[in-house]
Amino acid sequence: MSVVYYIYKNTLRLDIQEWIKNNFIVITSPTANSVQEAITYVSNLEKNNRGSLSVYFPDVYYNNFKDSEGKDVKIPACIAVLNTYAKTDSVNKWSAPAGVTRGRLSLAKSLSVQLTDSDLTTLYDNNIPINGIKDISGKGYIVWGNKTTSSNSSFFDRINVSRLTKYVTKQAYLISWDYLFEPITNTVFADWKMKMEALLSRIQMGNGLEEYQVIMDSTKEHLEIYSWRPENKEVNLFFEIFDKKLREFRAFILCPQCSSKISSL
Repeated sequence: MSVVYYIYKNTLRLDIQEWIKNNFIVITSPTANSVQEAITYVSNLEKNNRGSLSVYFPDVYYNNFKDSEGKDVKIPACIAVLNTYAKTDSVNKWSAPAGVTRGRLSLAKSLSVQLTDSDLTTLYDNNIPINGIKDISGKGYIVWGNKTTSSNSSFFDRINVSRLTKYVTKQAYLISWDYLFEPITNTVFADWKMKMEALLSRIQMGNGLEEYQVIMDSTKEHLEIYSWRPENKEVNLFFEIFDKKLREFRAFILCPQCSSKISSL
């Protein structure tokens, strides 16, 4: 699954790209008390075109959550929304952790800033998008946004799409571990393909994919993509990134127990 981490600091240095390639991070501004302050905060971030980062605003107050002096404790938005990710993951890894069904913060009693519909639009359409949390009458406190900090034209600009690709990538790695040191035969290729197709079939049955194709070609030195939709440039871009990741992975394989280098392929 896509691991969710939260970061609640004054700054986030995005020179940790190596660490977050296959993980997902949610953050919030620790000081913003208005829509404009939240926008100012994210303006210091770089766009993460791998879709590994999302931003939320505002912070939340929980029922019966007080400090030693009996005062309400403000819960950072990046912590509060983890509940929506958990609810989503309990069903699948590719739905949006937002909206009334999966995005309701059931423990919340109020917000640090009350957002209007106009505020939500301003945050969501910002150059670096911010997902808002809103008090919706009759529904509760709802996460109302599904964007990463990737550019709007990116394949990874939606949280659920980004997390799905990370999930599939990680599962492909886990499946591939079973074949280390195995002879390179058609039987091995067929077995790997069968397991990958079973994985993708489950995702398709859960409405995570419309279609998929797995092609094994023993004549190629590295992964090449055969696209049945060549006009889809964003899909091709994703496959190029996946190819690069796979070659990096093959070039330096570590023992999962001792972390020692096993071999260079």
